[in-house]
Amino acid sequence: YSLDYFDRKGTLEGMGPDYTRYSVKANNTFEKGIFKIGTSLTYTHTDQNSLNSTANGSFAGGNPPMVVKLLQLIPTMKVYDDTTANGWGTYDLNTMGQSYSLNIIAVNNMMEQNVEVNRILATGYADVALGDLFKMKKGSSLNYKVNLSYNKIQAHDFSWVPEFYFSDFYSNTVAKLNEGDRIYTNQLIENTLNYKTELGKHKIDLLGGYMFQRDDYYTTAASAQGFT
Repeated sequence: YSLDYFDRKGTLEGMGPDYTRYSVKANNTFEKGIFKIGTSLTYTHTDQNSLNSTANGSFAGGNPPMVVKLLQLIPTMKVYDDTTANGWGTYDLNTMGQSYSLNIIAVNNMMEQNVEVNRILATGYADVALGDLFKMKKGSSLNYKVNLSYNKIQAHDFSWVPEFYFSDFYSNTVAKLNEGDRIYTNQLIENTLNYKTELGKHKIDLLGGYMFQRDDYYTTAASAQGFT
């Protein structure tokens, strides 16, 4: 059995980036007589707030990534400003020139992109030494093995862009909310029969099997806008 926890915070102030993961894993094996059995079960949960993107703000024109945009901030623009409606510093064309700086700290605090993922992975096998059961001659063996696997991943996506005004160039007049779920499942069953024997100087190894696999993917999404 094992437990794992991982937590990483980004260096940019705001909703992200940050990433948290914890997982639990249990392995078991059993052997008695002609039987060998093994199982493995893993559960993982992750919670990630992505670094917001300038593309999410529906800004006019082309804009570089936020990290690059952060380097282009002019030093005279305030990060916080009690005189504005939202409390964040804004760009003033009349006093700051045509640099069109964007308050990245404000944008990264106001917008949100979150993904939560839950994953379950279960595997197991059983091996039966039929050759020992049938008391086959020395040098011969017959083994039946079944492998089972089940994998389920469920992800929840959340995105929020509120109304804001930083300048005529950087503004959003319609608040937007997007939310959705993605579910992916995989099922696998393998059955094999392996026969080995020796005839004089010759060795014979025969393997036959049957496999069943099923993959399913479901997704739901909803969006709304115009919040006040």
